[in-house]
Amino acid sequence: MPSAPLNYDPTDEDKMRLPVGTTCGECVHIPRCKAMFGHTETDTSCDWSPSRFQRRQSAGITSTQVLALRKATLLIGEEMPSEDQCAQASDILKAAFPEAYQGKWWEEVLHV
Repeated sequence: MPSAPLNYDPTDEDKMRLPVGTTCGECVHIPRCKAMFGHTETDTSCDWSPSRFQRRQSAGITSTQVLALRKATLLIGEEMPSEDQCAQASDILKAAFPEAYQGKWWEEVLHV
C-alpha cells in the first residue's frame, strides 16, 4: 500500500501543508484561525495537525477577488468615507473585477 504524502512541512513540522495553490483565505476555518492563531487569508500553511483545510464554497470568485472586496469594504466602511477612500475602493474593485466593471454604477455606489 503506497504511503500518503507528508502533510507537514519538513522545514517546520508545526506547519501543515495546504493543497497546492491554495491559501488560508479559501478555507472555511479562516475566521477561527485568524482569532486563535493570527492567520491571514494569504497564509499557505495550517496550524492544525493534521491540516483541517476545507475549501469554502464560493460565489464563483477567486481568493484574490475576495481579498479585494474586503479591502474595498474596509476603505469605505467608515461612516463618512472620504472621496479619496471611495476612489481607492473603486480602483481596487475595477482591478479585481475588470469583466464586471461597466462604468457608472460603481461610481454611483461609491460616490466617486
